[in-house]
Amino acid sequence: MADLAPNSSPLEQLFEMLKSSTQAENDLYQPENLRYVLYARKSTTDETRQAKSKADQIAECRERVVGRDGVSLDEGDIIEEDGSAKEPDIRPLFRRMLDDVISGKYDGIISYHPDRLARNMKEAGEIIDLLDKGIIKDLRFATSTFENNPTGKMLLGVSFVLAKQFSEHQSEVVTRGNKRKTLSGKFLRSFLHGYLKTEDGRLYPDGENYSIIKHAFDMRIEGKSQAEIMRYLNSRSDYRVFKYKQDGHFTYNWDKDSVSKVLIDPTYAGIIRYSGGVVKLEEVYDFTPALDPADFLKINQAKDFMSSKFKSAITAPSDKVKANLLLGKVFCKSCGKSLSSGITVKKDINYYRYRCETDGCNMKNKGPRAKVITDYAIDYLDKYRFTTQSNYDNYAEEVAESREARLKQLYSIVSSLNKQITDTQRNYNEAKLIVQGPDKELAEHYKGDLNEYKAELKKLNNALKIAKAEQQRLKTVIPNYESYLELFENVADLLRSTKSITVFNKILEKFISNLVVEGEFVPPKNKITRWKVVDIKLKEPYAEFLKSQNFELGRGDRT
Repeated sequence: MADLAPNSSPLEQLFEMLKSSTQAENDLYQPENLRYVLYARKSTTDETRQAKSKADQIAECRERVVGRDGVSLDEGDIIEEDGSAKEPDIRPLFRRMLDDVISGKYDGIISYHPDRLARNMKEAGEIIDLLDKGIIKDLRFATSTFENNPTGKMLLGVSFVLAKQFSEHQSEVVTRGNKRKTLSGKFLRSFLHGYLKTEDGRLYPDGENYSIIKHAFDMRIEGKSQAEIMRYLNSRSDYRVFKYKQDGHFTYNWDKDSVSKVLIDPTYAGIIRYSGGVVKLEEVYDFTPALDPADFLKINQAKDFMSSKFKSAITAPSDKVKANLLLGKVFCKSCGKSLSSGITVKKDINYYRYRCETDGCNMKNKGPRAKVITDYAIDYLDKYRFTTQSNYDNYAEEVAESREARLKQLYSIVSSLNKQITDTQRNYNEAKLIVQGPDKELAEHYKGDLNEYKAELKKLNNALKIAKAEQQRLKTVIPNYESYLELFENVADLLRSTKSITVFNKILEKFISNLVVEGEFVPPKNKITRWKVVDIKLKEPYAEFLKSQNFELGRGDRT
């Protein structure tokens, strides 16, 4: 303590005492008297932006802080960590460092830049709180100066906020890039079981692998357990996965988790999900799904499984011609495998064909036109008419159960859509205020968001309109027996008159489980094949109706 003048007044004596203690405290907070820890961090995101390496950060800190300010630092006081600071509580070394500061091992922290310490507000707030409490006595950065006072802490907080905004902006840029790629039909994952991926990211059936995966879905639709499906897949030694980074294929070993991931993946039904929306692959290119969207929804009944946006997208009507007539239900007699299908256009006319793609089959790359299938199906349903009273009773019960289940589903969809509309409208209003505000640079940044919110609102409102319309339709009474008779007695005539593949497919899928077709070569050149349906299997309850002769004979052979 400074010597006090013998004749000084009590006020002067108090002043000198306080001055002396303050000077001692200031001396204590000088960098040469504090114990520091140096923290360097590098994240994978930073790698793509060529941020300084950890070694470079440490070298800069040694030159601009340790050497300049006379800080004492041992090698054991340097912490190097890999990982993002965007999310809190995911960096164990950062957490250990703060614990060491709280325990008194260290007084201050040295780092290259504030964003090395935090890019999220939770950990940023924790650092400022430790400064307020005096637990962190000093922060030093190679790129900026920090003063431990209200202004310095305010500027530090601004640095943390800017770091958070930059991190979120980078995430937004990546998300938008992936969105653009997905909207063009690009599959971003490395591979999908049962499909080959082209250089432009499009998916096409991988021969027998596709048939195996498709059969796995058929088993699930029939009520088989995941364990049974797993055993089936592992029994298929011919199922092999191509290694994209290596030359050749390898046998894939299935477990319940990998089976589950396949069964809940909407890509197999022709829908790719991305952050903020969904894309129908059939509207981008000629994608061949492994199962019908209705069957996908049937085997994935969990209430929280899919967003309402996905449900409305997967069930929304489309006027585009689709190659989905009895998809996966037409089999080649020669090899026993299902035929692929597609639409070719010649002189503005659509030709729907099936094709066998099984290696080694004598019918490979050959197949019938859809007319072979449709003609047979029409004649069959014209002959066997399921119009008895018991047929109707079964139909009415089935419709009632289906209607109730769908109404519950639609109630959830409508509620979710209303919430999404409210949230999107709020985001739109906030973006609109910014665009109309004085900050031109910020306004320009949010213009794109404003247009996206507007487009999203239009899509959501259209989806809501469709869902509500379906609710009203489902609330109508179940057709009476007379109406049922009128419909089912004329189902063949209806099929003859329709030109919509979608309508045709919906009617046929109600009755038909699968068909088997046989092709024969026509002499003398044996280049042309003649195809015919040689077997048909009906779905329940119609298979049982046929077996018990619970039907009415229509036109055709009544023997």
